[in-house]
Amino acid sequence: MDLDEIKVVYTCGLCEVIVDEIMDHPCIEGYGHIYIDNNHFFYLVLDDGNNHNSTFDGLNWTII
Repeated sequence: MDLDEIKVVYTCGLCEVIVDEIMDHPCIEGYGHIYIDNNHFFYLVLDDGNNHNSTFDGLNWTII
């Protein structure tokens, strides 16, 4: 990679893993749509149109 190049990476909004290629990430397997926000976080979009993401309260992950 040339020092003048900027590489864009994405972060899964569900598991918070940083990836180069979103379509290769296992969290989106079986989902037809994703949403990518301005900070390059991506989220699953459910059939009802709602985003599928998670929160961490310091002890446990909660799937929203």
